[in-house]
Amino acid sequence: MAVTTTIELRPQPPPIQSGAGSGVTIRRRWRRAWRKETFAQSLTALIGGLMVALVVSASIFAEAISPHDPLAQEITQRLRPPFWMEGGTGANLLGTDSLGRDILSRMIFGSRISLIVGFSAVIVAGTIGVTLGMLAAYFKGAVDLILSRIADIQQAIPFLILIIAVVAVVGASLLNLILVLGVGSWLFYYRVVRGETLSVREEPYVEAARIVGCTTPRILFRYILPNVSASIIVIGTLFVPQVILFEAGLSFLGLGVQPPTPTWGGMIAEGRDYVASAWWLSVVPGFAIMLTVLGINLVGDWLREVLDPRQSKGR
Repeated sequence: MAVTTTIELRPQPPPIQSGAGSGVTIRRRWRRAWRKETFAQSLTALIGGLMVALVVSASIFAEAISPHDPLAQEITQRLRPPFWMEGGTGANLLGTDSLGRDILSRMIFGSRISLIVGFSAVIVAGTIGVTLGMLAAYFKGAVDLILSRIADIQQAIPFLILIIAVVAVVGASLLNLILVLGVGSWLFYYRVVRGETLSVREEPYVEAARIVGCTTPRILFRYILPNVSASIIVIGTLFVPQVILFEAGLSFLGLGVQPPTPTWGGMIAEGRDYVASAWWLSVVPGFAIMLTVLGINLVGDWLREVLDPRQSKGR
């Protein structure tokens, strides 16, 4: 007796790979960077990484490594010079300010404020800009038109003037400063992410995800977001130094974190009246800002070279 087996063939959905276009590409670029152009072989990236690591370590372990209380005043020790100058002592390696507070201790705690503001504002700006950029490019039409016009209006207002005006209205505090800098800079991410999403949304794996019924949030954050992640990382690393400079500028103008909390910009402002007699009050925090911004920029340039396909083309 013959047995007949019937096999029913059903059409299978197209294979979907999460971030197929970028996940593989980005991983390949990272492997290429670590094998052929390792971090240690890139001298400028190594120097920048060491600068950033030093500042981050100082901010994390400020209580443990700070030689003095940054808020403790000792009028009898006011305006002492750094240890290498005549009159300087090992008790205050970088000298003291006009109230006798140890500058090194204030520098260490001030690094915490700069990094908190810098990275937090970038996270806020990136979250808003990336989300809106993907939505505008994915839905197009009225959504894209409205969001793009809002971005155009904000771009027409000078960024620094906008920040100063908003801070003057809502008040100066650490949280307000982070929110204002973050919300005021989302369009830097929006422009780039929107442009890349317009290209990525036409990729076969995105179309396959639509065909098999994936929800819009799943398509956006599982299939499109990985493709634009390289640009997001690069923008973030290059935007952190700008935020740190903005924070220092606002603190210098009295619109940042308020005294007695030590900030690098505030220390520069406090020392401007003593430039002729005690130059170290302004020069030392200014030098710290310069090194921090330089270090992050060096690391950002390295990341751009690694992750930008136009930079890594042909390697």
